[in-house]
Amino acid sequence: MNYSSKHIDLKQVIKARKARGLIDQQKDIEALKQGYTKDQEFLQHKINREILFNAERIANEAIKNKPLDHPTYTKFFIAGGISYGEIEHLPCEK
Repeated sequence: MNYSSKHIDLKQVIKARKARGLIDQQKDIEALKQGYTKDQEFLQHKINREILFNAERIANEAIKNKPLDHPTYTKFFIAGGISYGEIEHLPCEK
């Protein structure tokens, strides 16, 4: 799940990923569209605290069976720190 899915249009994400060379094949674009749309629907009516709660739950499930030296831990550490900083600095939603 990607927090930016709530606020950033899919066309902008595809354009940025193409420019960075992260996607170039149609099958990759279709997979991104499906995942991004699913994330947008999930995040649409959630406040930031709910998103953070669900992100923690999903992250825990994703790393449950990985060895401690798996690179996913570094990825989650960096992404989690950035996302937490973004969420904490937004105006409080009720």
